[in-house]
Amino acid sequence: NSSKLVENLGPESSNLLFGKFMFDASGPIVESGGEIYRYQGDGFVATWDCDAGATGDNVVEAMDALYAVVERERPVYEEKFGVCPDFRAGAHAGEIITCEEGDIRRNIAFYGDTINIAARMETKAKELGMDCIVTSEVAESIRGAGHRLKKFGAEQVRGIDREVKLYGLNRLSDA
Repeated sequence: NSSKLVENLGPESSNLLFGKFMFDASGPIVESGGEIYRYQGDGFVATWDCDAGATGDNVVEAMDALYAVVERERPVYEEKFGVCPDFRAGAHAGEIITCEEGDIRRNIAFYGDTINIAARMETKAKELGMDCIVTSEVAESIRGAGHRLKKFGAEQVRGIDREVKLYGLNRLSDA
């Protein structure tokens, strides 16, 4: 509900809120072996290198740590902004293409169904009332928190020709 936040807080305060959230999110992502690939408005895209041994457990670890950081920082958020942010996540594993794009302003970009499906999973999390939706490709590599997965079955995902198997994962405090 970031549009409503911006409307209520105004552009300066909402920018500070989003900035604090992004700062708070960086630690859990990096500590779980990931990196933030790109910031997008009120969110970000994080990646883990499966070839280097990252699994779904890294995603679960990052999500749990991020919810814990936000909860720990709740008094600061509420004092400064009058609200504590809530967020959702989506995760998918697979191959990506990395390339350089642009001429005057260069950018490193990731392309492929993996990025698109991961983005759709975040949207599905909102639709399904879950904190995080992961695909079977991520779920099958989760070992430590597998008992927390809720199977939703296969669904057609916008822009993808094949059905994708979805699993819900709520924050540790709700498990």
